[in-house]
Amino acid sequence: MWIILSLTAAIFSAIFHLTAQNMRLDGNVFMIYRGVVIVAFLSPFLILNPMLFSGRFYMMAFIQGIVACYSDYLAYKVNQRRGAETVSSIIPFSVIIIFFLWCAMRPELVTKYVQTPAKTMGILISFSGVIYALKKYYAVKFTKKAMIDLSPILILSSIIAVLYKLIMNEGNEHQLLKATQLAWIVSFVVGVAHFLIFMYKKKNIQTLFVMQNMKQSVAFVFLSIVIILKALSICYALNPAYVSCLIYTTLIWVMILGKFVPYFHFKSKDVQVAKKYKLLFVFSIILLILCTS
Repeated sequence: MWIILSLTAAIFSAIFHLTAQNMRLDGNVFMIYRGVVIVAFLSPFLILNPMLFSGRFYMMAFIQGIVACYSDYLAYKVNQRRGAETVSSIIPFSVIIIFFLWCAMRPELVTKYVQTPAKTMGILISFSGVIYALKKYYAVKFTKKAMIDLSPILILSSIIAVLYKLIMNEGNEHQLLKATQLAWIVSFVVGVAHFLIFMYKKKNIQTLFVMQNMKQSVAFVFLSIVIILKALSICYALNPAYVSCLIYTTLIWVMILGKFVPYFHFKSKDVQVAKKYKLLFVFSIILLILCTS
């Protein structure tokens, strides 16, 4: 179940990136649109399906929103200093952190992994293969300074994945509705937080109402689907690191959709990447699926 959900989330993530690739927005405006569009899109569904979960669920969902907001802020700042490709090449290291962090929180999993050493080794090899293949794709040299610079984002990304698992494990019923409420709450918190930052910086509020930007913001509908599918995937997966790894197949789906779907026009640097790294990425994903299914 989690494999299908994760791969579907990756496909919708690719659609989102291809649809939003022409956006030229200020970071705060981008996040405000994200909040407004997702909240508006999901609200009718939640109104028609009213249900309250535990107070712990809403508390953790709110914390998730705050952590996501701060993580996005840091990522935006590092993007400006080091470029998006540096961030994209190092962030995959978070799957290793997520894997061991969740094991630390669920000691019974350690016993399970120890009892199946071949599968455990296969999982760790698949993680390493994905990380290495993505590093080669983005063709970025790792430096100690860059890793230190990005370490807070790696930690926050890992915390977000673990929080997804903890939140979705709050009860075993109505998981779709729970995932939808989680997406709504996180998006609301992120949107409000960035709007407050936007106003604090005294930016021109008219930039929020540029018609072209508003039309393109419809792309966030696809992002809302990604968030819901990712939450459901993490709910059903034994370890949230598995889902984080499969979500990186977004890169493959972007290449496929950009090449074969006329609506999407994507100029990829993929032609510069050796076939062996593409094969390594695909093989690593297949290995992960085999070792965890």
